[in-house]
Amino acid sequence: VWCWNTGSDDNIDFYYASDASNPVWTKIGERQQCLGGGIQTVIASYTLPQGAIQAVRANLMYGSNNPSADSCVSGNYDDTDDLVITVKPNPTLQGAAAAASPSKNDDVQGTIVDGLKDIDADSKKKELMDKNKSASKPKANGKGSVNKGGADKYICSKGKPFASTICADGSPADDICSPENVGRSCGNGGKKCWWAECD
Repeated sequence: VWCWNTGSDDNIDFYYASDASNPVWTKIGERQQCLGGGIQTVIASYTLPQGAIQAVRANLMYGSNNPSADSCVSGNYDDTDDLVITVKPNPTLQGAAAAASPSKNDDVQGTIVDGLKDIDADSKKKELMDKNKSASKPKANGKGSVNKGGADKYICSKGKPFASTICADGSPADDICSPENVGRSCGNGGKKCWWAECD
């Protein structure tokens, strides 16, 4: 979300509905306040109820507005956004009460840890995978090879690996991960480019 000024006047409520076509909104946890101004990540977790097509709602409001009966806010600086999700059956999480043969009405139940999806990281990952399949030599900003005698390598991971690990298991540096863009996002889950100059 984008929080105004210091964020101290912006609040967020989260809701879920087990049937997106006829939603009955249930509040998730307590109202959260923005922790600062500008772009902020706010996360709410809950256990999925039964329902094949569900919805989640986020209300961002300036001040302490109270949502209407349909869990929407309508102030001049308020915003309500909904996300509809499809929930696939998972018999291992349904317990003993599940039918002997799965039906289209069986539902997954479990905890949503993080509803955010990094689309940019997914497209970069696909681009990187496509380039790794390519027979052409990697380029840096379209101006030539980034390899110094074929020595630069990288690994896309959450934590910084040892240089010896990068040299042993890494891929040749390219325009996605190279010395010029170390720390750049290269995949899901907060993965970053880590490079090393290898002999």
